[in-house]
Amino acid sequence: MDKNISEERFIPGVFSIENHLEHLHRYTWIKDLVRDKSVIDAASGEGYGSNILSQTASSVVGVDISATAIDAAKRKYINNNLTFVNASILKLPFDDNSFDVFVSFETLEHMNSHEEIVTEIQRVLTPEGILVISCPEHYNYSVRRNSNNPFHIKELYMDELNILLKSYFRNLSLYNQSVQLASKITPCISSDKFLTDASNQTEIEYIIAICSNENSNRLNGSVYCNPDHIVSTNNSKTFVKLYLDEQGFSENAFLLKELFYKKNDKLEATFELDALDSKVNSFRLDFGNSAKIVSNIVVEINGELFNDWHHNAARVIGTTYLFGVDPWIICDQSTLVSSVFVSYTIEDSGPSYLSLMGFDND
Repeated sequence: MDKNISEERFIPGVFSIENHLEHLHRYTWIKDLVRDKSVIDAASGEGYGSNILSQTASSVVGVDISATAIDAAKRKYINNNLTFVNASILKLPFDDNSFDVFVSFETLEHMNSHEEIVTEIQRVLTPEGILVISCPEHYNYSVRRNSNNPFHIKELYMDELNILLKSYFRNLSLYNQSVQLASKITPCISSDKFLTDASNQTEIEYIIAICSNENSNRLNGSVYCNPDHIVSTNNSKTFVKLYLDEQGFSENAFLLKELFYKKNDKLEATFELDALDSKVNSFRLDFGNSAKIVSNIVVEINGELFNDWHHNAARVIGTTYLFGVDPWIICDQSTLVSSVFVSYTIEDSGPSYLSLMGFDND
């Protein structure tokens, strides 16, 4: 069964800078590709992407399985060439050969039935139609980070997406997307060479594919940085959260501390866990969702200095950590945790919060 992804659905202005960049970049990048074409945007959410595409396409239909999201999209975005329909990507209410371009970003990972999805996509596309589709690259998004997105059912490795799409389309162009302080999309040298060269895979976070059975449709690489979302770290507000793993991290079970700081201020937070029913044997310190430079990280467990932690920083220079998206450190230890203290310095960042995620509770 497919999971309810409403909590993960991107809404401009609500999520982090990185989420903003990665989502809006994809749609902005293909505006020329959809120019004067009929377009379906499947898993359109609250319609921000469909609205972007409607600026150049002849017509756009946004489709989402959530009636709530579709209702919100209809209220927010009103254009003569833009409509929204509540439907499943597995059973679209359209005739065969209805659309010139089929767009679906970050949909496959939420479902098991990938072959059925692509079959339905091909049905509603014209014979010369174009598919633009993306998904997280499983190794770099989850395996390398030692993380698990609870909303994802089946993520794909690059070669799995390549095999899936080549079964339906003769022409296939693959692109890498990664986000640091800007979103970057770059073409693969070739899908086959890329798959056998691990050195090419270090920066992949998302895969974007452009497919067709007629002409090859290639786009140049692109970098996207919205200056409206560059935020100064002076007098910023951040949050420290302690999440407990009770059948998955829940926004209904956390402790919160609010901190105000200026650039290069030392931040400190302490969580006392004695009053909690759950045991915490290991935990994750998550420095928010945005890329940032963090230095002088100090962790104390039960009043004792704890140095045996690992991290996902892209680069380490002395005691300074250059983090990309979803920066974290993980502390693994067997002693029952009754208190956690953390101090750190944010040298540069976008808007962020520090969350302390507990897991492996007994």
